[in-house]
Order: sequence, then C-alpha cells, then structure tokens
Amino acid sequence: MSDSQTYKLLFYRGSCLVRWQTRSKYGHVAVKAPDGAVYEALANRGIVCWPHGRPDECLADAFEITVLADTAEQIEDWLKDQVGKRYDWLALLRFISRRRWYNNDKWFCSELAFAAFEQAGVHFLKRCEPWEVSPGRLVQSPVF
Repeated sequence: MSDSQTYKLLFYRGSCLVRWQTRSKYGHVAVKAPDGAVYEALANRGIVCWPHGRPDECLADAFEITVLADTAEQIEDWLKDQVGKRYDWLALLRFISRRRWYNNDKWFCSELAFAAFEQAGVHFLKRCEPWEVSPGRLVQSPVF
C-alpha cells in the first residue's frame, strides 16, 4: 500500500427538490474509494456499495481528495460498516423544515460522505455536523 490514497466525491444533478431547496446544481453525491468501489445512500435502497463503480460516473462532476493510507483505511472500513443501513428520509426533510435532526443509523447521500471523512479526521467544513450538509454545501468545501 502506498503512503497516500485518492478518493473521489462524485456530484450528480440528482433530486430536483434537493437542488431547488438548497439552491445548488447538485442533488446527490457518492464516494468513490481508491479501489474503484462506490458508496452511496439511495432513497430506494439505503446505503449501497457498487464494487466496480457506477456505470454513469461520466455524468458526475468528480472532486478528488488525497489522504494518508491509514486515513483511507479508516474511511473505507467505516463506509463498509454503513452498507445495508437505511436511507434517512426524516433528515432529508430537514432541508425543508430547517429542524435539527440526527440519526447515525440512517444516512442521506451528503451526510454519509461528510461523516465518512469526518470520523477519520478529514474536515471538509468547520463547525458543521453531517446532517447539516447538503450536496451543494459539501461541494463548496475549500478542501477540493
């Protein structure tokens, strides 16, 4: 294993409602691991892993982040532990209601991506919790 690994955050147009509410061109985000596996929270399936990537990756805007090998291992282990968990519909509705909401047994897409890196010590946005971060807000991180 090399000293560093590169992840990609794949930003998609996704949900019209999310894009409208968050005033962003992005409505969905997925995490592509260095081995090519893609992790994401899907409304109809929950947290999934596509071991060989997504066939529509060419439609995404990809932003790279390089981390130390140890950090990459922490991120990937954490993401693997989330596979099979449910989609967090109530937290997604928070973007409409503006109410505080957090449940670490369920995730929506940008919450999953943000939390994966946050728990490994990679901070995309200071003073933000995972449940506060929409795809549009995440893409504004100075880390990219």
